[in-house]
Amino acid sequence: MRHDLYVLAARRTPIGAFLGSLKSFSAIQLGTLVASKALEDAQVNGSEIVHSIFGNVCTFSSPEGIYLSRHIALKSGVQASAGSLTVNRLCGSGFEAIAQASQWISQGPCLVGGAENMSAAPLMLRGTREGWKFAQPPKTIDSLFESLTDNYAQMSMGETAELLAKEYSITREDCDRWAYLSHSRATQAEAKGLFKSEMTQIPLPTGENLDRDEHIRRDSSIEKLAKLKPVFGGVTTAGNASGMNDAAAALILCDAEYLKQWMSKTKRKPLCRIIASKAVGCDPKRMGLGPVFAMKKLLAELNWELSTVDYLEINEAFAAQILAVKKELSLSDEQLNPHGSGISLGHPLGATGARISTHIAHLMMANSNGLNMKRAIGGACIGGGQGMAIAFEAIKQ
Repeated sequence: MRHDLYVLAARRTPIGAFLGSLKSFSAIQLGTLVASKALEDAQVNGSEIVHSIFGNVCTFSSPEGIYLSRHIALKSGVQASAGSLTVNRLCGSGFEAIAQASQWISQGPCLVGGAENMSAAPLMLRGTREGWKFAQPPKTIDSLFESLTDNYAQMSMGETAELLAKEYSITREDCDRWAYLSHSRATQAEAKGLFKSEMTQIPLPTGENLDRDEHIRRDSSIEKLAKLKPVFGGVTTAGNASGMNDAAAALILCDAEYLKQWMSKTKRKPLCRIIASKAVGCDPKRMGLGPVFAMKKLLAELNWELSTVDYLEINEAFAAQILAVKKELSLSDEQLNPHGSGISLGHPLGATGARISTHIAHLMMANSNGLNMKRAIGGACIGGGQGMAIAFEAIKQ
């Protein structure tokens, strides 16, 4: 699908660790914080927004979760007459929110993004509305674990990664090496200030502010990773899999016509342009390969070669999964995820695509600082057997 979307502003929260500093913030609270900041950065009044679209997966992590996009919009000052849509393409939800904006962008600017609080995913009782028999208490269900298991494929997401590890001859040592590389890269990117402009600090109940990502293991080492036990009986451990996290990201998008007015009024330039996206299906048992198929179709549509892409981030669901993708696309270590990804930064499901997009947008705006990025792609594998990829282009100076 072709797009002509301009990013006026983009913000994200720090990514909270599971049961970490952001555990008491609902996805709507996190989304409202970054949406308000993005609107402020863009100098766009809430009365101008025509539609809000947000990705979210753990709908019942808060009592108002089914209203997520609508409540984020209203609480951040968007006019009541604007429409709202909450999308769930699982791990691709944040990307999908961006793609969906093309339907309304001709009417005016859109507020898009993703928000998730995985720490607050509830335990549930199914089949109890009519009660239960004495001495036969109902089974408690962990909604988070349930959401990470594909009953159609009869596999958890981790087991799909183990299947790829066998098929692509990926070892435990390979996985730990990639995990260490991911944490090292995220640590270095943070030290260079590459996350600073995109991040909105969060005031905590303690009176402190959270102003950096919590999931990064800044002291990670191959030796420490090697000590962790496999979770699914193979190569995957807690150290070489993505985190379960809490975060939100929001972007303000517009079309070329609105952009002219905006630039004249604000005397500013957009961060970048979003030009295309692809979402495809694949074998549910090999869902980790989804980005390969999405990426190939996207590149073919754009007539791009991977060698001409200056920044490529494909979310790391599991080290075995991302290494299988790396082999299929014949990528070098240097080409893929130069600033880390899901293993190091974390994977807040519905927010991840918007988080990746926010990072890319700020990197492209930093071209004047010597990064010289012209093309970028963000992608993700998607539980249930899908993949999604989205293409970005720098604005000519």
